[in-house]
Amino acid sequence: MNYGEISGNTARSDASYYSSSYGGGVYVNNGTFTMHGGEISGNTASSSYSYRYYSSSGGGVHVENGTFTMHGGEISGNTARSDATDSDRHSSPVGGVCASMITLGGTAVISGNTIPGSMPGNVYLPDGGYITLSSAVPPEEGMSVGVSTAASDGIFVNSGASAGDARYFFSDIGGYGVAFSSGQLVLIVLTDISTATVTQSGAPLVYTGLEQTPAFTVAYDGAALVEDTDYQVTVTPQINARIMYNARITGIGKYTGTKTVYWMIFKSNQPAPSAPALSSKTHNSVTLEAEAGHEYSLDGTNWQNIPVFGDLDSNTLYYFYQRIAETANTEASEASEPLQVTTDALQSNTLTGTAAIGNMSPRIGDLLYGSLTGGNNTGALYYEWKAADVYAGSGETYTVKTADYGKEITLVITSDVQAGEVTSQATAAVLKKAAPAAPPAPALQAVTYNSVTLEAEAGHEYSIDGINWRNSRVFGGLAPNTLYYFYQRIAETTDTEASATSPALGVTTDAAPGTDPGTGGTETLPGGSEVKYPAGTVLDDQNGTVTIIPPHGETAIVTTTDGTTIEFSGGISVEPDGTIELPWGAIVTTTSGTEIQLPEESVIDPDGTITLPDDETAIVTTSDYGVEVEISGGMKVEPGGVITLSPAASGEAATITTGNGTKIILSGGGKIECGSAFPGSAQPPAGSQRLFILAGPDLPDDVEIAYDNGAGGIIPGGSAIRINPDDSISILTGSMWTGAAPDDASSSISVYELGGNKNALTVSVTEIFPGGSTIETIVPINDNEAGYYNVGQYIVYADVEDGDRIRRCFIATR
Repeated sequence: MNYGEISGNTARSDASYYSSSYGGGVYVNNGTFTMHGGEISGNTASSSYSYRYYSSSGGGVHVENGTFTMHGGEISGNTARSDATDSDRHSSPVGGVCASMITLGGTAVISGNTIPGSMPGNVYLPDGGYITLSSAVPPEEGMSVGVSTAASDGIFVNSGASAGDARYFFSDIGGYGVAFSSGQLVLIVLTDISTATVTQSGAPLVYTGLEQTPAFTVAYDGAALVEDTDYQVTVTPQINARIMYNARITGIGKYTGTKTVYWMIFKSNQPAPSAPALSSKTHNSVTLEAEAGHEYSLDGTNWQNIPVFGDLDSNTLYYFYQRIAETANTEASEASEPLQVTTDALQSNTLTGTAAIGNMSPRIGDLLYGSLTGGNNTGALYYEWKAADVYAGSGETYTVKTADYGKEITLVITSDVQAGEVTSQATAAVLKKAAPAAPPAPALQAVTYNSVTLEAEAGHEYSIDGINWRNSRVFGGLAPNTLYYFYQRIAETTDTEASATSPALGVTTDAAPGTDPGTGGTETLPGGSEVKYPAGTVLDDQNGTVTIIPPHGETAIVTTTDGTTIEFSGGISVEPDGTIELPWGAIVTTTSGTEIQLPEESVIDPDGTITLPDDETAIVTTSDYGVEVEISGGMKVEPGGVITLSPAASGEAATITTGNGTKIILSGGGKIECGSAFPGSAQPPAGSQRLFILAGPDLPDDVEIAYDNGAGGIIPGGSAIRINPDDSISILTGSMWTGAAPDDASSSISVYELGGNKNALTVSVTEIFPGGSTIETIVPINDNEAGYYNVGQYIVYADVEDGDRIRRCFIATR
């Protein structure tokens, strides 16, 4: 058999005594059956008599005496079944292929064949029967065969196998897997890898600004396991330092189950800066020159964010220090060398005394009281409150605002009689309102063999380790029959800290399901999306919220109403309104083929709006040129696969990071269609010609090209990337003509110096038509005062598109 289909056939025996039926699709009594292609599916071998001895075998193929050889094609969806009532007097060994001499190779697929009420049956080997791996057409990627054996030793390939051949087979017997040993392939009892010892190998990872991936060593009972033979590691490369990331160890071969481990990137060190510079001083205060990202100290021990020091003594020598402040990815630097400053001498009639703030550790909502003690004041006092050295309010009292969060408060007091001013010491940085009390332990809503769902509490977040927190209350990818501890807390808000962690809720997952996990299928979800899931998937509907958790190592795919697909492992939750929560991330593929890798805790609204967690990014790989960009903020997948960047709604900028590290900051949002051609990763359209090169210094890989709002921005017509009119990235526009095509075209470029080592550029394209007529098209490139191109090397391309003869030009950084 080389091609075609054998389907819908039945070998059936209704005989009354010692009856049998074999080979619903193909039956060979004595001879050889060879299959190179085609499909054998939907065939049945069955017996129905209710009492006497009978058997049914080989729903797809049965070779009684002879050899079955398969190098390609597919045998699936066949059944060997029994309708008898006397279960002690029948056998139905296999639904797919039954033969004692089987040779397999190429891309043969034998899967999805069943025996209702019994174990899945694909290839059944009677005692003494073995599979031979073809030497003429060796197994290759795509081959997938399910196996069960009658022999107690479980050997199904008795010679000539290699370790890599194990990946082409899977066990039809629950709790068993495929292993390689001394040239043989054998079915063995699987070992749960969740009890293995996993350690991070190599030196600790330290923040570098580049993606880093940890390495792990895995051991079971003291013996080292081999990656890609015994286990696989699923881990997302990370850039930023943080407390914990997670990685998943998945058992393969003789191992099953998963184990989640945690790893981290440590903050890097920074060099000490030079000594601070003096900005101004009075008899009781010193102000240093402010440096972005720095903090300041009077003693090298206690640090503050603002460079203002008050409540000093007059005519006194002080030593001031600065350091580079700690960030999310870097440690604070060592202190600088000191700056020596002597405060001014006290002049006559200068206001003296001590300005004080009653609460030096303020929180949002606190009422602060100001005072001047001692000194020489004889007039009325004026109180000016500052947050981060910026005016915040006046009067003897001040209520700390939400906008003051993270800032230090100072008080400046003046008099209508005495001259000068008195400045208080700075408070500690403003904190959020104190955390509420810890809530009680979470309550259990549902548990399966690989998932736990907690009861939802408004404004709460949940954790399986008390370290990493999430909004989703559904935890998937868990090991069966294993005790886990779950926690909840009241989530942090814009003005209030997160509560302390609740007591733990201990939950033991159910035992693994039996040997008949089903065959998978499809389900319509809230909002109209459809999910296609494999066998063994957990489908849980609680009050209209559907939780979907595929089995270990497998994925399910949700297709939205506009054709966008969402492939995920670990699990998702679909709310009644169609909102999809992705606790373990997912890969989204739009209808135009663009791929989006979403991080954990992403959310997709019914209208296609994607919300990313704070400080996380999505990776977008375009379909035509394969350009990869990193998106922060948010986005929306519109009909047709267009991705609209949507950071503007939150008042933040989106950042696109190209493959060579160039960053493009979009202050007003924008759109990305199927492909991309923009600074840093530009690819000219097919058939484009290079017109000229604008020479200049090399463009650094880490340059940031800013596109500010302005009337001169251009929407690139017909481009793979679309930007709002107030943002410019590339030029794919020009004159548009129908009918006669130009005989020739030339181009030139004008460069305008805007100052500050920045240029504006204009491209001029002259088209020469039959008869000698010429048309000149001027294409400004971000030609406005607010926007600019950094000085660097640029390439100008032009292209004439077939059909409507659209002249297209664009610029790209080299």
